Amino acid sequence: MDNEIPFVERLGNIVDPKDPNVPLTQRAALLEDLIDEVIQDGAHIEERVGDFEQVLNHLLETYVQLANSEKFATLLDHLAEYFTKIPKARTAKLVRIIIQALRKVPGTLEIQADLCQKWITWAKDQERTLLRQRLETELSEILLEQHKYNEAIEILQRLTAELRKVDHKSQLIEVHLIESRTFRGLGDFSRAKASLTAARTNAAAVYTAPLLQGQLDLESGILFNDDGDYRTASSYFAEAFDAFANAGDPLALDALKYRLLCRILDGKASECPAIEAAAAIFLQNSKNAIVQKNTQIETMLEIARASEAKSLHDLLDVIKKRKDDLNADPVVASNVKNLINSLEEQHLLRIVKPYSAVQLSRIAELIHLDVEQVEAKLVQMILDQKLKASINQADGILNIFEDEEANEILTESIDLIENMDGVVDALYNRCKLMN
Repeated sequence: MDNEIPFVERLGNIVDPKDPNVPLTQRAALLEDLIDEVIQDGAHIEERVGDFEQVLNHLLETYVQLANSEKFATLLDHLAEYFTKIPKARTAKLVRIIIQALRKVPGTLEIQADLCQKWITWAKDQERTLLRQRLETELSEILLEQHKYNEAIEILQRLTAELRKVDHKSQLIEVHLIESRTFRGLGDFSRAKASLTAARTNAAAVYTAPLLQGQLDLESGILFNDDGDYRTASSYFAEAFDAFANAGDPLALDALKYRLLCRILDGKASECPAIEAAAAIFLQNSKNAIVQKNTQIETMLEIARASEAKSLHDLLDVIKKRKDDLNADPVVASNVKNLINSLEEQHLLRIVKPYSAVQLSRIAELIHLDVEQVEAKLVQMILDQKLKASINQADGILNIFEDEEANEILTESIDLIENMDGVVDALYNRCKLMN
């Protein structure tokens, strides 16, 4: 009886039921039945690939909501025979869609890696080169997220050589982008930049989807930020934000977070509230609305307020309170560490400025840090030539030397006397000649 109802109508009844309280498990079971109907329609298998993809997208969305990783593995096994009956390019696309949906389920990196390895083997056995390359690209990104950088690089470099031979520019963009992120994870920023340049070169030669372009801009911003070019980095983050927000991709919030970070590091923390407010309006008006209330954005705004007030105490309070948010993102964590160092140095310079000699214990008391921390920081500042001073460790005293700028008048006076001396000598010599 159900089969007499048009396919689209039946799918609609499952996805948007009259009873909104239908359990997710029941919806998943109904969609699985619909999948079976499509893949068992022997005479029209290729014609109904579009129907299959429609149902698959809804089924995967349901699996993500259920957060059941086993369902993904079972589904792939169930579809193995079906994939041998449809075009190879379509198979590559569908398997990748399933793996990418699984990646939305938290805590499944190990399962994702295992599934990729399993299906890479299947693709090799079936001589599905395109599918294998797609899965190896996915696997390299999973390994990157697992911090298995060397394993990821090994796969990426082999893939790059293969894809260059066939001039597959669109996939080379993705591979070079992941390679850039991986080298950045290893701390090899020169090679990260080289990989990003290669990705951008390929992107300039072919159409690049807005989301992929957004990822290129995001990576560019991160690398410029690392170089200390905060203005250029901020521009790239703004471009990335627009691309992700228009697509309803949550990475828009990462781009916004990094842009706020750039303004803080560039000494323009006062601009952060206006940037965040404009972004919030943009997100609300976007066709694909993203929930803007995000603790990491709120954390950046709190850091901006502390930075604008040049309050080390407030900044340390924010970091203590928002520790989990900050540690969740290595880019933010490392830059906030640099911000703390900068504020500590500024604070120490303000404290010691009035003195020619001051006890370390007094400095520690004023800055609310341990004496050992203060001493270590002052030693580093002296070595970096940010402070002209010496530490008498026996007495625990910092001796501050006079700044060269303070002696500028004296230096100019000495120069003037030396010049006058030269003039007097010249006049004396002329007088002798005249006589």
